[in-house]
Amino acid sequence: MFLFWQAFIALCSITVGITCVWSGAGALRRAHNGPPRQPVPGKILRSRVVRKGSYYAPEVAYRYVADGREYESSTIGAIGVSSSFKRMAQDVVDRYHATQSVVVFVDPRDHSNAMLEPGDEQLAALVGIVVGLLVTCFGVFWLLAHLGLIPGVEAPSDPSFQRTR
Repeated sequence: MFLFWQAFIALCSITVGITCVWSGAGALRRAHNGPPRQPVPGKILRSRVVRKGSYYAPEVAYRYVADGREYESSTIGAIGVSSSFKRMAQDVVDRYHATQSVVVFVDPRDHSNAMLEPGDEQLAALVGIVVGLLVTCFGVFWLLAHLGLIPGVEAPSDPSFQRTR
């Protein structure tokens, strides 16, 4: 039973890792090959710091018009900002004030996909790929180690079967 759970944890790690790599690769391909975001005028509706558990995050809502249709969004950039330090979220909020006119960058293929600060989409995709690779490698190593397939690494035994002296 012990080996079953070890293998299950390893396989879950491998699955999550591959999913992150796949998702990150797709996002990187879209960011690299897609048309550039179109700038359109927008207006800030509200800007505040919100507490999410033990973290603080900026919440900036804005309205914009693309191809004659009105949209609302709250995406600031491709990588979300949240921190246990309120100051980091406040720094973002301080850049945007209610009723302020802003430039909103809209995906020309999907006008509901917009952000205020473009440019980090490729970085976000690369982070997903790197994290996915690390999690996948951890899962593969974990599985091989617990199956005793790595020379020099002794497979742990089930602690419930260990004898004490």
